[in-house]
Parts: sequence; structure tokens; C-alpha cells
Amino acid sequence: MARIASWDTPVPPVREHVVRRWGQPVGVEEARAQRWGELVAAAEDGTVTLITLDRSGPYWAALAPLSEVVEPLEQLPVWPLSEARAQLGELVRAATTGGSEPQILTRHRRPVVALVAAWVLDWRPAAGERLDIAALLAAGGTVTLELEPGDDGRCDADGELLDPPTSPTLWAIARDAEGTVVGAGPGESVAEALRYITKASDWAHVMPWGGCSQDPPF
Repeated sequence: MARIASWDTPVPPVREHVVRRWGQPVGVEEARAQRWGELVAAAEDGTVTLITLDRSGPYWAALAPLSEVVEPLEQLPVWPLSEARAQLGELVRAATTGGSEPQILTRHRRPVVALVAAWVLDWRPAAGERLDIAALLAAGGTVTLELEPGDDGRCDADGELLDPPTSPTLWAIARDAEGTVVGAGPGESVAEALRYITKASDWAHVMPWGGCSQDPPF
């Protein structure tokens, strides 16, 4: 089990993957009192840093570049960096509870970085796995949206649940100029699906319609 340097309590198993991906978390007090400027500058340069209010609890956020925010920035809570530093614990809570709404941090009223729930980022592909969508489109490729319908689930004759219900999922499907699928990404919204697009040579094993048709499945 992974351990946080100088901390006695092991990292909870549910958090071990994010620690492997982004390194050991920084406590709120350390981030606020000793490393705030350093961590903000790192996030501006593209580095994600985990910040936790309680190493054994649910409040694990990530100080991340704005490129990791899929929601429209103008619809999110905004905090000047100095105020965010003073209220960092509350912002970590806000980013990781309820709807896990990202908290946007500004310098001179200009958004620069964000606090995002760590579990939200953990589902996203690493930078090296993402497609350059602008380059794909410039080369004659396309990105289309396709819908995987949800399912009501299934019970046996005694009412015992066999298959749980599932929600509808949007897929952003990237194809090159020849029509070959070169990547795909799922999401609950268009922005999320586009952000999750990952390089792939064959998505037939995950696409509910087999990835064979060039037409949407609806």
C-alpha cells in the first residue's frame, strides 16, 4: 500500500491510483503556508498536484491547469489567488463534495488554475494518450457524437437485480480522413466526451455498436 512521505497513515486503497499517477498529496496547511506560489506556478505550467484536507477522508482535490476544466469557466465559482489561499480548506471541500464543482482561481481577475476533484481527473487520459483534435480536423478528419442508450437493468423472477440500470453515454468518435476510427471518448456531456478522447487503433471492444458502422446508432 502506498504511503505518504512523513505521514503515518497509509493512503486509502481507493486513492492509490491517483498517487501513482500524480505523486504524493500535499496537505492543505503545507500548501497554504509553505508552497502556495510554487504549486500555483506548477499548475500554470501543466503540472497536477494533489491537495488533501484529510489523508484518510474523501477530500482529495487537484490543483490543475485550466485545460482540465470541461465546464464553461464563467459558470463556475471564482476566487482570487490570495483569497483561495486563505480559504484553501473550504475550497478543497467545495471541489470534492456535492456536484464536485471545479473552483477557478484568478490572478488580477484572469483565470489561471483550478481546484478539481481528484477522482474526476483520474478518469481522464494522460496527455500522451490524447488526440490532437485540431490537427486531426486540419488533416480532413472528423469528430462525431454518438449516443449509447441507457439500460433499465434486469431482474429475475423473484425481483433480484441481475443487471443494474445504466445511464445514457455520449461518445465523441474521432475518424481520420479515410474514415478509420482513431480515437474515442465517453462522457455525460459533449464537453466531457471531447475531453476524454483517447488514441486507439480499435475501439470495437468498448463501443456498444461494435465500432463498425460509420453512422450513429440512433
